[in-house]
Formats: sequence, C-alpha cells, structure tokens
Amino acid sequence: MERKCSYDFAKGLAVVWVIFFHTYQLYDAAILPIVTIMGTLHNPLFFLVSGILLSKSIGKTSSLGEVLKKKFVGLMGVFILWTIIETLIYFIVYKPVLSLGGLIGASFWAVNHLWFFPVLFISSMIVALIHCLKLTRKQQLLIGIGWIILGVIVGLFSTFVCKIVLFSFLVWFGGNVEDNRYGKLYLSIYLCAVAGFILTTFITYTDNTYPGVKCDIYMLIMLLGGIVEYYLVSILPISILSKKAMCFLGRNSLYYYVLSPLVLLFNRAQISLSIFLIETVLAFAIPTVFVLLFQDSIVDCVLFKPFKCIHTSN
Repeated sequence: MERKCSYDFAKGLAVVWVIFFHTYQLYDAAILPIVTIMGTLHNPLFFLVSGILLSKSIGKTSSLGEVLKKKFVGLMGVFILWTIIETLIYFIVYKPVLSLGGLIGASFWAVNHLWFFPVLFISSMIVALIHCLKLTRKQQLLIGIGWIILGVIVGLFSTFVCKIVLFSFLVWFGGNVEDNRYGKLYLSIYLCAVAGFILTTFITYTDNTYPGVKCDIYMLIMLLGGIVEYYLVSILPISILSKKAMCFLGRNSLYYYVLSPLVLLFNRAQISLSIFLIETVLAFAIPTVFVLLFQDSIVDCVLFKPFKCIHTSN
C-alpha cells in the first residue's frame, strides 16, 4: 500500500519550519518571539511522523533486525559520510588552523547540523525494542509517563541527552497514538503555554541550549508543538497545489536536511533582510534542483545512500 500523503505533508511542513528557522534565527539573533515559537515546531513533527512510519515498518515484518538494519543503513550512512564532507567544506570556507582543535571545531559544526540522524537511529532502536515487549495499554501509558519524567530530570543536567530522551518519546508516541483523539486538548495547552511563557519572553529559544528548569519547559512545549502540528495537518483543509508541494518536500526531506545548511555556511559575515531572503530561497532551491536532476542516479547513490551503494557494487 502506498504511503499516506498526510505523512509526507507533515514531513514537508517540518522541512519548511527547519529552513525558515535556521535562516531567520541568524537574521534576528533569536530576539523576536516568532523565532522562539518556530523553535518549538521545527524538529518535533519530524520525529513524530518518523515514529508513525517506524511503527508501520515493524508491523510489516517479523524481523526486528531487518528494521534496525534498514534504519542504520539509511540514517547512519548519510550521517557518517556528510560529517566528513561538511568538515572538509568548513576547512575550505573558513580556513581554520590545521590542528586537532580546528578539526574538532569543524567536525562539531557538521554534527551540529546532522545531529538528528544518530538521535533518530537511537530513538528507533529504543522504540523497536519496546515494541517487541508486547506491552499492554496500561504498561505503555506508564512507560510514556516515566519517559517524560526521565527527560525532565535529565534536562536539569544535559540538554543534548534531554533531546535524545524526549525526541525518542515522540517517536514512541507517534507509533502509539496516531489517532490523536486528544488533539484539541493538546492544542489548548500548547496555545496557553505559548501565550504564557514564550510571548512574555519568560522562555526564549536560547533556553534550549542550557540545562535547567527553563530548558525543561521549552522541551515540553516542543513535544506539544509536534503533536499539535500533526493534529492540525490531519484536520485542516489543504489546497491540491499546497498538498503536492508539501508532499514533494516530505518525500525528499533527507536532501533538504542535508543540503540546506550548506547554503548558510557560505555567507555568515553579513546578516540582513536581503541575505535572509536569498538564503531562504537557495535553501529550498538547491535541494530541489538536486532531486530533479540526480535522484536515483549514481551521484544520489554515492552521496545519500552510501552503504546501500557499496553493498550493491559488491
């Protein structure tokens, strides 16, 4: 059965949020509330939909190893290859001192853009293993509550580990609560949180980078943001043209996540409205051109399916 376009539409919306967020936050230095709100929406939806698709993949096969192998090949192959490529590009553009510190700094820049690949793989492993336990609905509920509590505790000490815990929760949530029957309740809570914490600037996007209570609040709002977005996608009327465009973005989201950050790499010296507009257009245009010209070619295989390409050649 062909994959529902609503999944691809949701992933396409996540792509739009990611690109606008990463261009606009640099333009306005995360001062405006709109940037903080965008920060609660640009990643969670991607993990939620990934959880839905993972659940369906597990349901189609009896082999957990097959599912995890496919995830590793699809996610970690791209992560490893593009970490190397983006590290080299960083050296070419910024010409840092050729030293261990310079190498670590360049690699960190690359990983900072590609972090969601290993996080999604780790999340997929955790969720797949839980799925194999065949838990009752009550046990699943207890696990979900414990998962959030663990994320909150970890968020007091480490933002990165907190993201792994809570984004893996979203992957699990997507696979278990696709019907979103409490969507209106989630929407109400999210809007109240946005009005109360974000628009008053009590919480800003920069709180996402430092451990503590504010980080926990922001991450919980992010969880709600992803759930609310998927709920709205499922109920709002969408024009045929918008649907086709978003589904195209969603089906090819890998290319946009990998290639769009390269656009931002080449001009960070001057940030202005004109630069923001140019970078935003290029961040959409370059991956689109690549998909139209090279998808399913040897270039596509080498750059975006490296493990599969090596296996095929052998």
